[in-house]
Amino acid sequence: MQSGKALLNQISQAFYGADIKYQTITGKSIKRIYLDSAASCLMLKPAFLASTQYLPHYANTHSEIHNSAIVSNQMYDWAKQTVLAFVKADPKQYSCVFIGSGATGGINRCAQIMANIRPNKTTALVSLMEHHSNDLPHRKYNKKVEHIECEDSGINLGSVCIKDLEQKLIKHQGQVNYVAITGASNVTGILNPIKKISEISHQHNALVIVDGSQMLAHAPISLTRSQNDPTSADIDALVFSGHKMYAPGSPGVLIIKTKLLEQSQPNQMGGGIVSQVSKGHFDLIDDLQAREEAGTPNIFGAVNLAMSLNVLNRITMTEIAHHESELLKYLFTELSKIDGLSIYANQDLAKYPRTATFSFNLAGIDHALLAAILNDYFNIAVRNECFCAHPYVRELIIDQLWELDPDLPSEQIEAKKGMVRASFGLNNTITDAIELVNALTQIVQNPTKYTAEYELTQSQGYQHKTKQTDWRSLFCPDQMLNQLLSQQTDPQHS
Repeated sequence: MQSGKALLNQISQAFYGADIKYQTITGKSIKRIYLDSAASCLMLKPAFLASTQYLPHYANTHSEIHNSAIVSNQMYDWAKQTVLAFVKADPKQYSCVFIGSGATGGINRCAQIMANIRPNKTTALVSLMEHHSNDLPHRKYNKKVEHIECEDSGINLGSVCIKDLEQKLIKHQGQVNYVAITGASNVTGILNPIKKISEISHQHNALVIVDGSQMLAHAPISLTRSQNDPTSADIDALVFSGHKMYAPGSPGVLIIKTKLLEQSQPNQMGGGIVSQVSKGHFDLIDDLQAREEAGTPNIFGAVNLAMSLNVLNRITMTEIAHHESELLKYLFTELSKIDGLSIYANQDLAKYPRTATFSFNLAGIDHALLAAILNDYFNIAVRNECFCAHPYVRELIIDQLWELDPDLPSEQIEAKKGMVRASFGLNNTITDAIELVNALTQIVQNPTKYTAEYELTQSQGYQHKTKQTDWRSLFCPDQMLNQLLSQQTDPQHS
């Protein structure tokens, strides 16, 4: 078996889409550089191909009669065991539930469970850094939600402020049901001190929910208690998205202490969670994990996720974290040399460790226009706007917004409310980082060469004056299906 470092050095090309090329405005066909892993990761090819080898055995779960059903049941259980092992969660203490298509379903369910089992505690504390999916559900299930501030201020915001957390726990002593916190920001990549947060919260009898969607593919975490392990944390629920773990199409995951499920009733009713049903009565099964998964589960998606986690384990999360740290050091050093470029949140990596996700703006070019230029001229895929984290983004850019001329048209002011995000993953190498730096350098050297070619429209934002891309020219589903079906009927392919 290869060492983790050797596997890491080879893995960047082992993704679907790693070699895809698009034509730029200049007519040149070049390889796309995918810097949007914080939204969704590319599919890890070895994990997916290993999963497809299970498909000849595919059948529904909820049966132990025929061979294929037996295999499917075992594979689904194996997937759950793999998930728990990935975060070092003791299966005697934690349950794994596959739920929804991302973290949103798991967070909603977790908030509902905690509200139901502790109805006298009506306050939730949520950090300023949260994605809307780890903010809005808590507003629904709690009478009061307060936001925990971050260290520092404005463009230099750091991680969650421990002092503010303590003050709010004391302020609402006995009323805080739980603290909901992201493991890492989807905007800046800043990692939060989960271990310290969980210790303080539990001292005040508050439960802890961690949204690990932006963390688990980038940094190690352990749910096994250990004073000597800085990655360990005694948290009550951990939620994450399979599609952010290099397994698009896989389910969302809720890892929750079993004792919390024991006090709860299932949210959705249906097949697979009952042992007996009569006209006037039904009995739930004893399996607490299965009771949370009414209906046919996403079996293949769960298997694919587990395969992907297996690959990450072979590389080791320590190697992955080091790889991303080295990329960030290079990027922050080189980007600091570009006039007018602002990187958001504190860049002191020793004080505030990050994943390889960061957001920035370039003076004089709106975020949407800059993202379009990077795509159209350099084939660099980034994301822009507010990334479903409006309160956090607003706090990061508030000083710059104050500097705007208040007499500007409202649409121009609105166009400034956002930033550009570059998020790196295992598919990226130092070469991709160099290409991003070079592209931004070229744009700064002659901005009007690019900006003059765009116009701002009300319906579609910034549009290039000559580029008109029909998505079907890039991928046409009917054409692809016709091609594959013809191969099935062609004797030469039989």
